[in-house]
Amino acid sequence: VLTRNGSRETPFAFGVLDDCSRLGCHVQWYLQETAELFTHGLSQGFQKRGLCRELMTDRGSAMMAAETQAGLKRLGVIHSPTLPYSPYQNAKIEVFWAALEGRLMAMLEDCPELTLDLLNEATQAWLELEYNREVHDELGVPPLRRFLEGKSVRRESPSSEELRRAFRMEETRSQRRSDGTVSIESVRFQIPS
Repeated sequence: VLTRNGSRETPFAFGVLDDCSRLGCHVQWYLQETAELFTHGLSQGFQKRGLCRELMTDRGSAMMAAETQAGLKRLGVIHSPTLPYSPYQNAKIEVFWAALEGRLMAMLEDCPELTLDLLNEATQAWLELEYNREVHDELGVPPLRRFLEGKSVRRESPSSEELRRAFRMEETRSQRRSDGTVSIESVRFQIPS
């Protein structure tokens, strides 16, 4: 994609897929893979389609970060990382990525001025208007229909602020008696006694 400063960068796609219905809950492109961006995308998926009971991810550093783990625990979401060296556990999302690459990326390949904003806008349109509404080969019905007609076990999503507060890590520190400071990642902060 073409960035605001005129350089070209390769974005990373983040996606949330409902396991039962194969519904694409949220897909967004980012320029980095960090825990902050992972939890942002995950929060978007929660707010669009509801809070899930269980989340399966691979073992990437963003997914295994302390902030992510603590947030999922606070929200009551069971985190089930895939087994190491077990690509078959990712089969459903891999089929989704193949659809995204085969259809969406093919539509955008002749767009020379593709920006991250335009890519995200096109991705949302493709997800909501095409992928979620087309008959899924394995299911025999569109993912959106399967999602809406199936038994719901999801919960209401917390607000944006509650989600933001959930995805943080906590550490205990002792205040130095000599100067009333606390060190966090080798930086001293002075706090009232």
